[in-house]
Amino acid sequence: MADDYAELWGGTVERSADGTVWTPLARVTAVTVPPVTKNFRDRTSMDSPAKVREYGSGFADTGDVTIRQFYSSSAMTAARADEARDAGTHYRIELSDGSVFTLLALVTAELEGLETDADAMITISGKVSGMIGFAEGA
Repeated sequence: MADDYAELWGGTVERSADGTVWTPLARVTAVTVPPVTKNFRDRTSMDSPAKVREYGSGFADTGDVTIRQFYSSSAMTAARADEARDAGTHYRIELSDGSVFTLLALVTAELEGLETDADAMITISGKVSGMIGFAEGA
C-alpha cells in the first residue's frame, strides 16, 4: 500500500437492498465499522497439562454499525427504507486509499435531538449480520 493512512474524507458510503446495485449516501460525517468480538469456550479438563487452562473458539459477534449524515428529507426517506428492510441493508464504505468494507446490517434511523443553533443529523445504526468484508486499497 502506497500510504500509511486512510480517512473517510475522499471516500464514499453506499447502500444497497440486494448487494449489487449501490446508491451513495449524501453528506456523511462519520461511520463506525465495528470490531469483531470473539467468544472463547473453556475446554479445561482434568487432562489439561500442568493445570493450565485450555480454550477453543466459540461464536463471534460482528457488532453494531453507525452512520451519521446531515438531514435532508430525501436522506431520511432512504434511511427509513433501510429500516423497513427486514432482510437488512448492505453498506459499502470506501476510504480515501481505496480500502473497502462491506457489511449487511439490520438498522434503525434516528433524527438526532434538534437544537436551535445546530444542524439536524440522521443516525443510521444497527446490528451487523454475518461477516464484515474487507478489501485492501491499492
